[in-house]
Amino acid sequence: MREDDALVSHGAIAKLHEALFASKHLFTMMTQDKCPKCDKPRLKSWEELNDEEREVVKRLPESADYSLAERKTSHRWCTRCWNEEMSTDEMRLI
Repeated sequence: MREDDALVSHGAIAKLHEALFASKHLFTMMTQDKCPKCDKPRLKSWEELNDEEREVVKRLPESADYSLAERKTSHRWCTRCWNEEMSTDEMRLI
């Protein structure tokens, strides 16, 4: 039964607020298109990289820590400074 004749319980409101905050944070992380290191507008996914850029990405330091398959699906790169962002790792922190 709801407390104080409220339409929605305080617990339900808290859960909805938490879910809204998480989805808003995920949206921000996924749509962030500016490199945090050099401010170049637009990080690129694997599909957006050309063949030469993909060869550079394969040789970046992060390649030792993650498989190429994982990097293809969950990482994005700046083609100015070659910063590599891991979108799924950041989402797991929520």
